[in-house]
Amino acid sequence: MINLAIIPARGGSKRIPRKNIALLAGKPLIYFTIAAAQQSKFIDRVIVSTEDGEIAAISRSFQAEAQTRSDHLATDAATSIDVVIDVVDRFEESNNVVVGNIIILQPTSPLRTHLHIDCALNLFLLKSTDSLVSVVRVPHAFQPSSLMTLRDGYLKPYLADKDLPDHETTANCLYARNGAAIYICTRECLMEKHSLYGDTTIPFEMSPDVSIDIDEFWDLQLCEMIMKNNVRP
Repeated sequence: MINLAIIPARGGSKRIPRKNIALLAGKPLIYFTIAAAQQSKFIDRVIVSTEDGEIAAISRSFQAEAQTRSDHLATDAATSIDVVIDVVDRFEESNNVVVGNIIILQPTSPLRTHLHIDCALNLFLLKSTDSLVSVVRVPHAFQPSSLMTLRDGYLKPYLADKDLPDHETTANCLYARNGAAIYICTRECLMEKHSLYGDTTIPFEMSPDVSIDIDEFWDLQLCEMIMKNNVRP
């Protein structure tokens, strides 16, 4: 059974120009995800999917396979699911194999290491589930009772009192995707449901300090500070 890691890496980005190859600690951002996937003891092949020639060249310089996207998948309208399915289809056809499990690793999660990937894959295999997603616990400040919205210039509770769940049972029990840094699903889940989420999706909890998802320039600065202070796991 082949465990195929796919790293989707578009050339365009809104907040950080050329984000996936922006420098972090002297290396292109995508390097950290490629290295983590290559060091995993469970992953058999690593493919970077991109429409960008420079990203493909940089990925190959780090010994990753780079697959150029089909023209219809190189636009803003292309969905991530369509991209992943295309990678799997082309990989299976060119290698005459059938993929077992698919691991999606976003380049924007540089603090996710091979240890996280292996722990997540081990959990996924032990649970015999069809999908897994990495999550981070929602901080107390963002629990339902704390959320507010702006209406006509005034702050109002996002949820009415009658809609609020019991605080004692919900506090610190809410989770959010951390990027997500790690998605895992079976081939059947991907191809038959056209989704990374199956009927039995389990969480892989990661701590806040390794759950940084690069979206703004200050995210890069925070990651670099963490790396320089040797607090990266």
